[in-house]
Amino acid sequence: SIRHKGKKYTYPNGASVLGFMQDFVFRDTGLSKRVKAHSPSHPEVVYFDTQQPPCLLYEGDSALKKELREKWGEEGDIDGFFRDMEKVISFIQEGFKTATPPTMESARKALGPKLTKLWITGSARGLVEHYFTSDRARLFFTMSASESGAVSLDSSFSAFSIPLMASGSVFDGKWGFVKGGLWTLVEDLGKINAGIGVNTICDAKVEEVR
Repeated sequence: SIRHKGKKYTYPNGASVLGFMQDFVFRDTGLSKRVKAHSPSHPEVVYFDTQQPPCLLYEGDSALKKELREKWGEEGDIDGFFRDMEKVISFIQEGFKTATPPTMESARKALGPKLTKLWITGSARGLVEHYFTSDRARLFFTMSASESGAVSLDSSFSAFSIPLMASGSVFDGKWGFVKGGLWTLVEDLGKINAGIGVNTICDAKVEEVR
């Protein structure tokens, strides 16, 4: 717990998710040596109320296709979805590595006009309808777009949230956990910054608006 302006705030000490960070940031800052992180090796388990048993999202292409077809009746281009998403993720990660903000021009150059329209400027609904035939697959693979912000699945650029949310490389695109809570990353990063002379300012006063 912490005390701020005379009021006590209590936080749970359990594990918290970590997945969006890039591995080179996690490693080069020294965070990887200061925190304990773990990613489960078991495939993701997806439940629907009307479905028993649940669907397991295996890593292997053939096992995943078999599972999606048997459990969800999926007959779409599963290989194409993951193949194209990896291309977009590579484009995003390259931007992280070079500290280069993505632009429409750089996206078209790296991905081509078709993938840029589908994965960058397109809608999340249009994206999953392009690759998948089953409602369950479409619902599951748009969850990251819904979770990342309060936007409609039909909104332009909402498709980009799907590869963006899978672009973290600490756990190779998967989500893992930090022992003691995700905020321990911020605390340890603050200590690392203080050790190299970074002055962190947590508040400011607006003196003039022009």
